[in-house]
Amino acid sequence: MKPFLSLRKNGIWYIVETRPNGKRTWTTTKKKNRREAERALIAYEERSRARTDSPFLTHFTDEILQHTVATFAHSTMQLYRDALRALIGQVGDIPISMITGRDVDRYKTARVRRVKPITVNKELSTLKAAFNIAVRWDYIETNPFVGVTRLRIPEKPPEYFTREEVRMLEEETGGEWLHDLIVLAVNTGMRAGELTSLRWQNVDLNRRIIHVVSSGDFKTKTGRARIVPLNARACALLAERRGRGEDYVLTMYGRQIRKNWVSSAFKKIVRRLELRDELHFHSLRHTFASWLVQDGVSLYQVGRLLGHSTARTTEVYAHLQPETMHDVVERLMDSS
Repeated sequence: MKPFLSLRKNGIWYIVETRPNGKRTWTTTKKKNRREAERALIAYEERSRARTDSPFLTHFTDEILQHTVATFAHSTMQLYRDALRALIGQVGDIPISMITGRDVDRYKTARVRRVKPITVNKELSTLKAAFNIAVRWDYIETNPFVGVTRLRIPEKPPEYFTREEVRMLEEETGGEWLHDLIVLAVNTGMRAGELTSLRWQNVDLNRRIIHVVSSGDFKTKTGRARIVPLNARACALLAERRGRGEDYVLTMYGRQIRKNWVSSAFKKIVRRLELRDELHFHSLRHTFASWLVQDGVSLYQVGRLLGHSTARTTEVYAHLQPETMHDVVERLMDSS
């Protein structure tokens, strides 16, 4: 429907437009004079025609997914897909250049009624990244998701296993395919997908390292490769498995382990042992980091081992070593 003028009680003319999803938008002309408001409407229509040259959201979503599947891990591609589909459900299939900051705020308000705040924040971050790509591709001039305020979420430290709980997990899974996954996850901090996709060609036992790299059927989370050092426990386990003559390092009945099998099988073990229900396979990665931090390893070093792209991601473990700050504040006494 073509936009039209409407005079509101405050005496100001507004431009009313109906979006493809049936919702109306009200844009102020800031004018009380009818003739001036009509000129503002003409200018608005000209800008709208220029905006429609950009791709519609569904087409942009297809392009983004093609881009992410070749660049990022499968889980990252799913984030883009789910966030963009949720955005289409809120604003409709419109040209991406027509999305405004007000649309973003409405999206945030609507989504928090349906999903958890942490999910909304992930979606906002993902959409911001997607529209940054749109700017780089010259589809839009500015990103409407820049500057959006994230929802406030109470800080919750990551869940991790105690040493006794890890011992219980190893005993419970002894002789099963899940056992070696648990041992390597705790001793390397590698993600489930990194472990199930690991091939022998990326393991160097002489140098005691693993190369985490993307391959034809696996993409690293950040798209970048990293080196994971191996401790004695991890080296011993890998040395024992090398003689099996299999392509993948970790297998189930000689076949590659599917990532989705890991989560469900591990959760059954956690519940069988009556451990905290908040614990899941990814908690083993948190366990690796938490134990290191508690032993005095710097957050910087832990972040490097985990492959974090920013220091902020590793800061969730900072509460585990507050005593390391004592030496810092004692310097005040030395200078007084």
